[in-house]
Amino acid sequence: MSKKNKEPLFDLIKSMSKSEKRYFKLMASRHTIGEENNYVVLFDYISKNEDYNENLLFEHFKGEAFLNKFSITKKRLYDHLLNALTQFHSNHHIEASVYTLLHSSSILFEKALYQQAKKVLKSAEKIAYKHQLTNLLIEIRKHSKKLHEIDNYFELTADDLSQIAKDDALFHHQSQYEDRLWEIKSKIFQRLSRQGNARTAHDKEFYLEIYTEFEHVLEPEVLTFEGQYLKLHIQSVYFFAINKLEESFQFLKLNHQLFVSDPVQINDHPNRFFSILTNLIYTADKLGHYQLATSYLEELRKVHSNIEENAFQDLRAKLFATLASIELTYHTKRGEYELLFAKVPDLEQEIIKYESGLSILRKAFINFKISTIHLAMGNPSLALKSIRKLLNEPNLDKKEDIVGYAHLLEIFIQLENGRTDLIPHLAKVTQRFLKTKSRYGEFEKDIVSSCLRISQTSNYFDQKEKWGELAEKLVRKLDQTLGQQSTEYFHWHLWAKSKYTDKSYIHLVREISQLALFPAA
Repeated sequence: MSKKNKEPLFDLIKSMSKSEKRYFKLMASRHTIGEENNYVVLFDYISKNEDYNENLLFEHFKGEAFLNKFSITKKRLYDHLLNALTQFHSNHHIEASVYTLLHSSSILFEKALYQQAKKVLKSAEKIAYKHQLTNLLIEIRKHSKKLHEIDNYFELTADDLSQIAKDDALFHHQSQYEDRLWEIKSKIFQRLSRQGNARTAHDKEFYLEIYTEFEHVLEPEVLTFEGQYLKLHIQSVYFFAINKLEESFQFLKLNHQLFVSDPVQINDHPNRFFSILTNLIYTADKLGHYQLATSYLEELRKVHSNIEENAFQDLRAKLFATLASIELTYHTKRGEYELLFAKVPDLEQEIIKYESGLSILRKAFINFKISTIHLAMGNPSLALKSIRKLLNEPNLDKKEDIVGYAHLLEIFIQLENGRTDLIPHLAKVTQRFLKTKSRYGEFEKDIVSSCLRISQTSNYFDQKEKWGELAEKLVRKLDQTLGQQSTEYFHWHLWAKSKYTDKSYIHLVREISQLALFPAA
């Protein structure tokens, strides 16, 4: 029986960037005798294969001595890879370099080379101060206190001890502040990811309670970069959650400026900067700042190309998902479906490539958008395949918005497929799901009940009239928060209008896009 299941060594090698692999090969080239050669040969073999199949591996290396103790060989190669990655990133990331200096200082301390340890520790402290690495400064100061103890506090004055206590209090306050903001930010995102933006007064009250916690957190005298980032992040996401996009946009711009003013932070936290740009594009577009949205999109593409090659596999997956999501939203809003249709095969391949690194919600959103592309392009069978991928994803019902919209879209797709016989069953499934989530509002009722009536009407002209009635009902809801949110996924009213007017859905999307981009004087 073949052994194809992934295992840690395979996963680690596949997560490595080209630069990381080159660095490992360079390190390994310094050891060219004995079993060291086996590590490189094994690394090359695993690296070039898309799956891990141990039976094929043994067949390929048949007769090699290292196969007799293969588990040990794998473990040693894994350790060599980690060592290479540690050294590689100590030269590329600020925090990693400080950790390396801390470790070096500890070694020197254990060897009783106290002056050397103190010198290395001072270098670590200088870097940590410069980049406001609060938690690392706390750790450095613990090491420094050990050195003072060894020295019997000979070099310290009473004022020095007082300053140490004052600095300790500041750093601990900064650390506690950052931890508290992280907790508050996570509470908002947990609610947002599961239930979406506020739709009722109760939803707004829930978000306000969390935000009130934030407003009562005592700020330290000096805010670190991390503290400033988290503060602006909470403010932007809170106003986004309660549908105040202009306020959210202003805080996003401030966070963008914060990162641009310190490029090292972009290098060390590219996923954060990427998310800020993504949110700027979305909010700018929604607010009608179209030139800004386009410029931020170009900046996003540039950042992606600059960091993609050297990023970790997990980050590469996030970069793909983020850029794909924002481009799908950007281009579908403008009715550029032909452009996106050409990209669908690549998108589907990327989803497979980054399967393990994609969040369920990101994957669901991409599949939803792919389904709408196929539907708009007149391929309902392909649209059904994509929407079924979404609905068959385990544990996805925690994200109520997208699952509810996916059920509604499936009804549209099956009507387009001519499967009117399936609509009563799909309507019941959709109603049951939405009711259990307290999401079966007027918008959803209009779509389900109208589609039921359409499926039970055989006359072509009567069907058109019912589509027209649905279009009018949905248009009346566009001024409501829910109606606005629903169009982020699909222009439901335009699909109904296309069935009533015999104009293509793509044509109608482009019409409203042009009105938004170039409003009448």
